[in-house]
Amino acid sequence: MAVLLIEASQVDRRVSPIERDAVARLVRERFALPQAEAQHLVELAGGTFAAALDDWVFTQAVHDGFTVDEREEIFEMIWEVVYADGQMARFEELFMQRLVDSLGLSEQAAERARGLAFARINPTSDKRSGE
Repeated sequence: MAVLLIEASQVDRRVSPIERDAVARLVRERFALPQAEAQHLVELAGGTFAAALDDWVFTQAVHDGFTVDEREEIFEMIWEVVYADGQMARFEELFMQRLVDSLGLSEQAAERARGLAFARINPTSDKRSGE
């Protein structure tokens, strides 16, 4: 899962400090780890991703190792990383579309995860003017 978060942060070929921080925060929160341990896990995931020839093995591990609900939650986390820098690159969009099928998610689940991630990243975007 951490490797997929790393991949999401790098898919547009530039990793912002905001994306890096989002990956570390999500890993820390998901696994209830102290900050130093989460950072170590992120570093290990980064090295594993850099050494991999294909990301399929990581996607398959998430698909096989988590329930559908958990995969939807992970997909939401990946969207948070993609949205973290406030920019949506075409490569990121394609990556996310590919993950929907690879993780075995329905279009409805994928869209729900995307909406939840966007709302978490942009908490004021849901407010109506004048309220």
